Amino acid sequence: MKKCRVGLLGVGRGGMLWKYCKAAGNAEIVAVCDKWQEGLERAKKDIQDENVTYYTDFNEFIKHDMDAVLLANYATEHAPFAIAAMKAGKDVLSEVLPCVNMKQAVELIECVESTGRKYRYLENYCYMYGPVEMRRRYLNGELGEFEYGEGEYMHNCEPIWHSITQGNPEHWRNNISAFFYCTHSTGPLIHVAGQRPCKVVGVEMPFNARMARMGAKAGSAALEIITLESGAVLKSLHGLGCSKDSVWYSVYGSKGRLETAREDADLNNVSRVYENLDSVEGVTEKKLKNYEPTDEFTINAAAHGHAGSDYICMYNAFESLCGRDADIIDVYEAIDMWLPGYFGYLSVMEGGVTLDIPNLRDKAVRDAYRNDRRCTITSAAGDQLQPSYSKGNPVVDPKIYELCKEKWERSQAKQPEPQLIMRWKNDGTPAKDISMPDGVKLERFTERKTALADWLEIVSHGLTGEVMDAEFYNKCMYGDYKYYDENKCFFLVKDGEAAATITVICDPDKKEGYIHMVACKESFRGQGLGNLLNEVAVSVLKNEGMETAYLTTDDWRLPAIKSYLKFGFVGDTSTENFKSRWDLILKEINK
Repeated sequence: MKKCRVGLLGVGRGGMLWKYCKAAGNAEIVAVCDKWQEGLERAKKDIQDENVTYYTDFNEFIKHDMDAVLLANYATEHAPFAIAAMKAGKDVLSEVLPCVNMKQAVELIECVESTGRKYRYLENYCYMYGPVEMRRRYLNGELGEFEYGEGEYMHNCEPIWHSITQGNPEHWRNNISAFFYCTHSTGPLIHVAGQRPCKVVGVEMPFNARMARMGAKAGSAALEIITLESGAVLKSLHGLGCSKDSVWYSVYGSKGRLETAREDADLNNVSRVYENLDSVEGVTEKKLKNYEPTDEFTINAAAHGHAGSDYICMYNAFESLCGRDADIIDVYEAIDMWLPGYFGYLSVMEGGVTLDIPNLRDKAVRDAYRNDRRCTITSAAGDQLQPSYSKGNPVVDPKIYELCKEKWERSQAKQPEPQLIMRWKNDGTPAKDISMPDGVKLERFTERKTALADWLEIVSHGLTGEVMDAEFYNKCMYGDYKYYDENKCFFLVKDGEAAATITVICDPDKKEGYIHMVACKESFRGQGLGNLLNEVAVSVLKNEGMETAYLTTDDWRLPAIKSYLKFGFVGDTSTENFKSRWDLILKEINK
């Protein structure tokens, strides 16, 4: 089998390529380029192939004897490097996104046309099992006429923001608009429908506390309502400042609906398809079923990233570069996937009006956009720079970036950021009697027959985010603490259901208490149970004669921190790291 000899630009996200080349037979990696020397050294260890050449200079890299270049560099820099590669006689595989403004879009399309090189867009979400199955069945006529589609890419990036921005205030991720990263939600729908987007109206979600804590200057999410050339409509929702993740797709046709499982269903989400289709249009049938598509792709792709789609999109791209039939995304479709987000933001900037989306396949249409550099990226926009947020860029405290950088540096050194500490001091007043609201009662661990199961359920869904077991309980409680018996572990039981838990560990020798494993089921939050837990804790501390107490918490648990403050706990500012973090938290709380 003929193999495509490929060079890689960008060793971070580019790690998917050498993993793919080791598993598939239609490509081989021959060169790697990155200005990050340490990253190159890591790549050498991972690739372990003496025939691969490594470069820090792109101009030298592009001279290497290879068929194609895979662009896995910054998402705001793909178009210039794609153009340079094609002018050097190389085909191009581009990670998301294809470009950042209309000037780049026109130049990218015209470079493909003038050089005759092949451009393949690696929008991997189009190749997740669900969207692949939707496209197959639509093309087979099983969905009927395409009428409507919805796509979601909601990704809470706060936990990983330090690792992907490294505390750099000028990093592209800190300066994009909410509409920028749109092709994970628009792409699969456009690829299924096979139609060009013609109109769009955009809606921007407000800048929120999560974005502020990250140092990102955009709205928290974006929504585009898109009209296709047939009149069919798409809804695209995507964002980085959401509280929960969601990757989900749904398509409606004249014969019914196909959709993927919701992420919260824990059913392999985009790998599972729900079907509600009629055999004949207009004849309603009850043929509901759900299944996971299985074929040669899904079997081979299972070990690869993004639900196997990294493998599938690259397999197709390399097959086409080798002259074989494959399901690919060319430069025109790539731009079509990007345009709704770009014009969605312009729609917001113009007051939420519906805007026409130009057809850049038409050379006459391109002239109006040859010098349109409008975008939020300084290097590409020049004097046409747009704000990251339509209401004007928010002011970000420089300490945000300092803490983010510090956290990234610790992660590189395998030193996790310490949790914040809050401390309490007994003021000498007696413990107050606690009055329980109607339907709520306090129970000790030893008073409930189902105590262990209740505790694990509360902690799993209200604290850790993953299912825990009895071994976890034993390790938590009996590990390094003076937890003599379960009498100091409490539940708040509401209408018979264990809703929240708190553990108060008292050290009679030191006369110091420790507040441990505080959690509330999500369905009971916002009902004042957190305050009630802390009232119980303070009462226990006083009754046990503790002089001081402490607890640990995370920066983002603002509702919990507010409650701790109310009951006399104060932030420990004994280190510069703690002081900086507490300054930001108190500033946010006191807004």
